[in-house]
Amino acid sequence: MITRLRASLARNLGLWLVGALILALAIIFALAYRAFRYEAAQQLIERDGQLAVLSAARLRADLENFADLLDAVARNRDLPSGTLTEQRAILEAAAPRLRVFDGGVVLLNSHGTVRAALPRGSGLIGDDWSDRDFFRELLGEAGVFISDAQPVGPQDETVVAVAVPIRGEASEFDGALAGLFRLGEPTQSALYAGIVRLRLGQSGAISIIDGQGRIVYDSNADRIGHFISGAELPLISNSEVASAELTQNAEGTEILVARAPVPRTNWTLVNQANWASVTEATRRYRNILFLAFGAALLLPPLSLALITRQRRFRFLEVRRPEHDDAWARVARDYLHPKQWPVLPGWNIVGRGSAGKRSEHEFIDSILLPDGRLMLSIGVIRAQGLQAALAITSTRTVLRACGQRLALPDDSLRQCGTSLCLQFEEPVEVRCTVMHLDPRTGWLDFACAGTSPLEAHGDRIIQIPATVGDPMGLTPTASFEVGRVRIEPGHVLVVLGPSMAETRDPAGRSFLQEPLNQVLEEERLGLEDLTERIFRNFKVFRARSPLFDPDLTVITLERPLAEKDA
Repeated sequence: MITRLRASLARNLGLWLVGALILALAIIFALAYRAFRYEAAQQLIERDGQLAVLSAARLRADLENFADLLDAVARNRDLPSGTLTEQRAILEAAAPRLRVFDGGVVLLNSHGTVRAALPRGSGLIGDDWSDRDFFRELLGEAGVFISDAQPVGPQDETVVAVAVPIRGEASEFDGALAGLFRLGEPTQSALYAGIVRLRLGQSGAISIIDGQGRIVYDSNADRIGHFISGAELPLISNSEVASAELTQNAEGTEILVARAPVPRTNWTLVNQANWASVTEATRRYRNILFLAFGAALLLPPLSLALITRQRRFRFLEVRRPEHDDAWARVARDYLHPKQWPVLPGWNIVGRGSAGKRSEHEFIDSILLPDGRLMLSIGVIRAQGLQAALAITSTRTVLRACGQRLALPDDSLRQCGTSLCLQFEEPVEVRCTVMHLDPRTGWLDFACAGTSPLEAHGDRIIQIPATVGDPMGLTPTASFEVGRVRIEPGHVLVVLGPSMAETRDPAGRSFLQEPLNQVLEEERLGLEDLTERIFRNFKVFRARSPLFDPDLTVITLERPLAEKDA
């Protein structure tokens, strides 16, 4: 009985290993997908919050342009000291420029009484506006004030006022000049035309609410001029601070609400976007993620089936290694980054080409949940499906560890343990994992049988040495760790392991004189520098025509700020 059990286990050992591998990949996929969903949601929420702040600032700048029209009239030297007739004449002379204020323009004296108004006959002359919020603010040091919505005139029209002070020769307060915009006339108002030009509501329903809860602007024009309902009060709670959150509307639909105060006003800009519409683009990446992990789950049973078929028909003697390597090339090319992450204040360029050696280089980059950039570059010494599986597994485990914010050496350690468990025959993987904090410039790295990084002047390059143990040979491998800082104006140059280890017949490494000659030339742009390194390496490699490795170059630059340039 025991003998039969052992024989059964021996016959089905491959199936058990494939099943264990599929289970491990499924667990990794679940963790990675959960991290992907969380990170995507956080990125979208942060993006809409930043857009709301930017839109609010642009709206304030647009309002400042209207204030400049009034200020040009208020600075007329004859306006403070002139007679009533002279003041009205000055106002009439400026009427063509002030026509943008569809609610009219009013001139107040130092006591808040309306002395003149455009257009004539508006019925505002003699009104006491000393209790208006903009007049009270201008009595202080305010240079421009944007009021809340309020009724004015005999017809109690609802308007908002853009007001500037009138100063005398001694800079004393001598009155105010206010331009009025009517609410609820979006087709005629210059105010609403300016808001529409800002394209604030292109990703959802936009609202601008004043300090009293009245709607100054809304994507639904019928709501303009009305007060918000009690259910909408949370939209303007804590409106002094910009924020964005995922919530539900009255119908139970998930919406992304972003709010931001309009600078130096009591207004709040609120953008409400349907969550399903916001995440439409990320769903495409989710499908790609499912496809990649689906391929990773299919490769183990497919490889087992191919091996079984080869053994059954005795094809092992005529196997073509170059054909098997096509699997590794397909996996490497499919998983190669199609687009580098965008880091504000940083430039990244990467380039690679496939060689004909039995080693396969890979490269990957992702943004971690804390905003850092993870770069991984390495080479796998294997062939065929084993290389394809190793590339896929290494990339998957390193990404999963990065999403959990594991340190670079811990990521290498977990990846090496996973490789030892997955493959019966050892698979040697040499890899460097880097974590870059774009805010401080600190670059933490760990090396598994690769060249370390060192700072030399205004650049950070590899040195001709090999540190740390490769992954996949033993679970107890040790790795070299290091840390360098990329200052403004510095450049990081990282070569693939194959390029870093290439030597000419005289035993010189490309990391020595040939690379230094490129870096010591006149400062080039990042694209030109990468191309020059690539081209010079091909010339260097031509001295050893039998050596044809994969080529990988990453250059990363932290440009000088404009004030430092």
